[in-house]
Amino acid sequence: SLTLNNTTMTLDGGNANKHAIYFCSNNKLNLNNSNLTIQNYGQDALEWDGGDGGYNVNIINSTFTSNHCRSGFTGTFYATIDNSIVNVINSLGNGSNGSNFDIKNNSNVKFDGNGSHGLSASTLFINDSYVSGSNNGANGIHVTGTLNIDNESKVDIKNNKCSICSKWTIPGALYIAGESKIQNCTLNITGNNGSGIYQKGNTLTIE
Repeated sequence: SLTLNNTTMTLDGGNANKHAIYFCSNNKLNLNNSNLTIQNYGQDALEWDGGDGGYNVNIINSTFTSNHCRSGFTGTFYATIDNSIVNVINSLGNGSNGSNFDIKNNSNVKFDGNGSHGLSASTLFINDSYVSGSNNGANGIHVTGTLNIDNESKVDIKNNKCSICSKWTIPGALYIAGESKIQNCTLNITGNNGSGIYQKGNTLTIE
């Protein structure tokens, strides 16, 4: 595991064709009251290989920024974002690639300005937080599993190009494939080039 406690750390790749942090064997990244900035990597900010997919990223009372890397989160991470700020911006490809996100307790999360999908997730839970998936080249928020938004959260999905970036892409500003629920929140989907909501399968309940 890599743990930052009350620490400020910056990794700048100088646009080299490298990964910033490469995970193996179910490694964990823990940020506690810390600030981690990863920028200018030709490969991914956070990448994984090996293990059984039990990779955990725990961001608590902290700030994490991925700026101008190939991707921010690549792999099936289990990312907990608790009372924290996360900015995944200006990625060359997707901001994330199929991770599981639990965003809660007044967190502020932006997956904006990425070359392909903004926030691409397997499951996505947003509770009492702000999330933006805007100004991306493909879909703004792309969820292949369950999406739950609740407890006075606010979500902006704006001005995404919704382009077809691969043979698996279906254009939709908010793409959902799993059983999902949106309640007691504010959801803004405006100015996108694809469908506002693309419901691939199962049921979406809005209350």
